[in-house]
Amino acid sequence: MKMMRRGLAFGMAFFVILAVPRSRCEEPEDRQHLVDIEAKITQIRASIDQQDEREKSELVQVEQIEMVEGLLSQQTQILDRAVAEQSMRVKDAETRMKALQEDFDIKKAALKKRLVALYKMGEMSYARLLLSVKSAANLATAYAYISKLVQGDQLKVQAYHESLSALTVERDTLGKKIVELTELKAANSAKQVELNTEHRNKERAIAAIRSEKARYLQAISELETAAQELRKLLNELPPNAESLSIGRFKGSIRWPHPGKVTTGFGLHKHPLFNTITVQNGIDIDAQYNDQVQSIFDGKVVYADWFRGYGNLVILDHGDKYFSLYAHLSRFSVTLGETVVTGQLVGYVGDTGSLKGAYLYFELRQGEKPLNPLDWLEKKRHVG
Repeated sequence: MKMMRRGLAFGMAFFVILAVPRSRCEEPEDRQHLVDIEAKITQIRASIDQQDEREKSELVQVEQIEMVEGLLSQQTQILDRAVAEQSMRVKDAETRMKALQEDFDIKKAALKKRLVALYKMGEMSYARLLLSVKSAANLATAYAYISKLVQGDQLKVQAYHESLSALTVERDTLGKKIVELTELKAANSAKQVELNTEHRNKERAIAAIRSEKARYLQAISELETAAQELRKLLNELPPNAESLSIGRFKGSIRWPHPGKVTTGFGLHKHPLFNTITVQNGIDIDAQYNDQVQSIFDGKVVYADWFRGYGNLVILDHGDKYFSLYAHLSRFSVTLGETVVTGQLVGYVGDTGSLKGAYLYFELRQGEKPLNPLDWLEKKRHVG
C-alpha cells in the first residue's frame, strides 16, 4: 500500500526536458557537404583578399562573388531541407507524446480510483476483506477472489509505471528534437544573412561597371574574350549525327521562353558611353527561376558554368546547329542527354549577368552566330 502511494507521488513529479547539444544536420553526408562548402567559401574569400585591386578584372570580381553566393545558396538549401525534416520529426514526436499522455492519464485515473477504494478500507485492506468472511466454507472462495484483486492491482501499478516510463522517454526525445530544430533555424538564418550580403556586394559591383566607363569598357573587353572562347568551344564540338537537322525548320521554331525580346541581334550603341557592341544573340525578358525549354530536338553538349555566360546549356540540333541558353540559375539536363522539343533544360537566373535575371539566347551554325528572330516563330515584339 505504501509502495503504491510512493509510486503515485513519483508519477505526479515534473519532468525536465534536457537541452543536449546536437549536430546541426542529422545526415552525415549533409554535415560533410556543409563543411566542404564552408572550406570552399573560405578559400575563395582568401583569394579575393590576396588579389591586388589593379589585378582584378571586372568579370572576375563578379564571378568570385557569384561563386560564394552559389555556395551559400547550396548551404541554405541543405539547411532548409534539414529544418523541414526536423520539423516533421518534432511533429511526429508531439503526436506520439499526445497519445502516450492520453494513455498515461487513463492508467493514472484507474490506479487512483483503485487507491482511493483501498484507502477507504483502511490499513490491512486485503486482510480486512478476508477477516470479514464469516463462513469457513467461503474462505477459499474469498481468498481466491482477493488474490485476483491483488494481482489486478499489481498489473495496474505495472501498467502505470510502463506508461510513465514511455512518456518520460518521449518527452526527453521531443525536447532534444526541439533544441536541434532551434539550432538549425538559427544556422539557416545566419546563412541567409550571408547570402543577402553577398548579393548586395554583387549588385554594387555590377552598378559600378554600369556607371563607370573605364570599368564598363574593361567588362565589355572581357565579354568579347569570353565570346571568342565560346566560338572556339563550339568549333571543337564533335558533330551530332543523331538529331534531325533544325536547318529545314527556319521561321517555325518554338521559343525557349514566352517573354518579350528586350535586346535584339546585332550592333548596339550604349546610351551613356556611346560605345558600339555586338550582340550575338537576343535578351528575353524573364523572371528568376522561370522555366527555359528546348527549342528543338537535340543533344546536350555543354551544361556547365562559362565565363561571361554563367550557367550555360548548349544543345546540338544536327548539322552543327547549336542553341545556347545562358545565365541560368540551375540546370535540369545533363551532359550527353538527348532532349525533345519543349523539354525543360533549366531555369532563368542571373549567373554571369551584368543585367540581372533574364534569358540570353543564341542560335549558331558552327561558330557563326545566327539571328534567332529569323528562325523562331514570328510572334514576339523586339524592345
